[in-house]
Amino acid sequence: MKSGYSLTELMVYIVLLAIFFSILTIVLWKFSEKMMFMLDVKNVEHLIKYARQISLLKKVKSVFYLRNGEMYVKVGSRILKRRKVEVAKFKSKVFAFSNGIPVSPSGSSKQGGGGEFFLSIKDEKVRVSIQPVTGFLKIVWK
Repeated sequence: MKSGYSLTELMVYIVLLAIFFSILTIVLWKFSEKMMFMLDVKNVEHLIKYARQISLLKKVKSVFYLRNGEMYVKVGSRILKRRKVEVAKFKSKVFAFSNGIPVSPSGSSKQGGGGEFFLSIKDEKVRVSIQPVTGFLKIVWK
């Protein structure tokens, strides 16, 4: 008797392994894309809270920008923190804080500068809103 595997058996095993790894690759790709989206949402949350805290602690006007594939916090002309948006789709948005309270980013000192915007990826959508007077940040997954 011969010991070992025939060529046909080896080919069947290789084909089955190839199918298994192709399915695994697709699943992991979708999972990693969703994780990057969650990271984008967390970065937005962190930077908005950071902008609010800087304005409250240092008594200056801080501005949060979300545009051109990145988000950043500015005080005056100086950028304090910057993050790249990995996978989320969004429309440009600007929020300003003065003494921890949302104000109009256009330069006027009137209060009530809250608002909302959406971050999205294929089948996920997140609404980020800032309450006008309190500056309370609310993130809702849809």
